[in-house]
Amino acid sequence: MIDIYNRIDEAKYVIQILDILKDVWPNQKNLHEIPNSAPPNPESAYVARKLAFEDIRDNRENLVPIKDSWQHYWFSCCTSDKCDFVFKLLKSKGVDREDDLKKICSLESDLFHKLDDETKQPYIDLCISYLLKRYNISDSREIWKRSPKKTFVVRLQLFLLRLVASILVGYIVIATSSEIWDFANINQPNQPLFLLLYSFGFLILSYIYLLFECLKITQGTINSRIACKRAFSVLESGIIYSLAALIIFRLIYFLQMLCTLETVHETFLSHVFDVSYICRLIFYAMFAFFIGIIIQLLWEEKTVSEPF
Repeated sequence: MIDIYNRIDEAKYVIQILDILKDVWPNQKNLHEIPNSAPPNPESAYVARKLAFEDIRDNRENLVPIKDSWQHYWFSCCTSDKCDFVFKLLKSKGVDREDDLKKICSLESDLFHKLDDETKQPYIDLCISYLLKRYNISDSREIWKRSPKKTFVVRLQLFLLRLVASILVGYIVIATSSEIWDFANINQPNQPLFLLLYSFGFLILSYIYLLFECLKITQGTINSRIACKRAFSVLESGIIYSLAALIIFRLIYFLQMLCTLETVHETFLSHVFDVSYICRLIFYAMFAFFIGIIIQLLWEEKTVSEPF
């Protein structure tokens, strides 16, 4: 028996597609009637993808204008968690749901060619949210740059607000725990070095969690190299946000602790050149990042990069 996927690849005419549908999708008897539920099996999903991206002709060699409707359907499949298992099976056939989303959300797609800017935007917003959920920060930003209306809300999502919120929660834990302050302020000769080692350990543990979560949410549909790169991208953002929050908090502290500008200036300079103090700051920043990640792991069902 000829492999069903080969039959689908070679089909160019409506009659051939309908003949295949009898075997893999019996309820789908008309190419102009778009389904309202997920494909029942990987083979039917493969047919739907073909109808979304390839030209199909009738018996008179005329193109059948169905690609835009099927692209809308395939977009809903690509962003639906109900289709996760199907896409995992189709990976061996070269199907990548993220690449397909990017194709649909491009000006060259049949669907977008027929839509105005106002109607395109919801597709783009949903596509960005889905890619962020899968730690795909770079493609999310590229799609946002090409979007007809660069909405402020979506722009904020690209800053990974859930990650920012988890880091702030980590700082709250530090601020309310005297044990952490006492641990970091112990005056010993090798204390700065140990604090840096602890900070490095927190980063490693945070990265391991981010990588695990990325692999879990993508379910093996991306290779390990890409997963490591995506997790590292989120880790970089977390480090930047942690340090930025710490700098802001310390500046507020310096402005509050002293009354005269001269004393503030002297105190600030004395801390800037104090290696032990700088190591403590790095320790606080990395610890807040790590605590935020742990809280995200325990209490949140969504990924750390997913929008609210």
